[in-house]
Amino acid sequence: MKKLMALILAVTMLAVTTFAMADAGTETSFNEDVENPYTEFDGLNISGELTGDSIEMTLVYQEDNGENFAEYFVNDMVVVSYERHLPTSGTDAALDVVRAMAEEQGVTADDLTINDAPDVSAQLTYPAYRIEYTTGENEDKCKAVDIYVETQDWAYIFHTLTPIDSFDDYSALIDEWIGTLRLEEIGGPASYDADAVNAYPHFEMPLSGDQVELIDAEQYSDIEYDEYYAYDGGQVVFAYERYQPCEDGEEAVKAFVADLYSDELTDLNVSQDDDLTARLSYPTYRAEYTTGANEDTTQNVDIIALLDNCMLNFHVETNADMYSDYQQLIEGWIATLEIVDATESVG
Repeated sequence: MKKLMALILAVTMLAVTTFAMADAGTETSFNEDVENPYTEFDGLNISGELTGDSIEMTLVYQEDNGENFAEYFVNDMVVVSYERHLPTSGTDAALDVVRAMAEEQGVTADDLTINDAPDVSAQLTYPAYRIEYTTGENEDKCKAVDIYVETQDWAYIFHTLTPIDSFDDYSALIDEWIGTLRLEEIGGPASYDADAVNAYPHFEMPLSGDQVELIDAEQYSDIEYDEYYAYDGGQVVFAYERYQPCEDGEEAVKAFVADLYSDELTDLNVSQDDDLTARLSYPTYRAEYTTGANEDTTQNVDIIALLDNCMLNFHVETNADMYSDYQQLIEGWIATLEIVDATESVG
């Protein structure tokens, strides 16, 4: 079970947009082809496979009306998004949607063309169009290639945006991605059951509801779950997590933390915290590490308690440049951590 870093950042980083080529967000690179663009949404969604030297998920969200959006940045060059919109019918309506999306981002869709996409229609068994256009001017000019799919319930868009000077280098690859498109029923995350979560011990600390915002909660098994919260408008994100039991010892805990992030983690230090071990009555370790790079470098602190039937993790992260501003706050949170069971509550 891997932390949903991209989802968290998508909730808290409002500056990232469909057409933002420069702000790629915190890096979440996949070493293998992306088999499924997202797993956060229920129902029928457009999906496919992306390939590249680096693939960063930069934005994921779903509106109350069911429209959703998952965006990726491939090879630091191509913006790719998988989108679900309210249903439309006909080429004029499809072009209106594309124009409106561009206008929302403050750009104009120029030189619009739309044609039937028979191969995609046969592939997905629904009417499909290929829409191409440009945005921007001079060095900011980009080429967009969209696949627009009409169904009775939704309109689906596979969108790509590439700097015009690099489009020829990526045109064949974009066609390969289009060839993998499919519509599939995505079950979304496992339902979150508070009673099941409380059936095992878990971390809590006393914070009033007006201080934090719950941004994600998922349950993966009877034992495994996580709850992610934003503090101070998302400047700090913390999580309560629970995993399967882990062997005691610094090396075992270090291997667990490293496995969460694969190649994305740097400067990992793990040590047993004697004070927390004594106070919580379980072997407790502190892990500190960074993820991301340059201005997107994130400082992470994990407090990991090893119980007989599970492992608890209190995870905190903030931008590395801001860590000193929040360090005292974070240490205060750690000092108030308690392990509670189904019948107890802190605060």
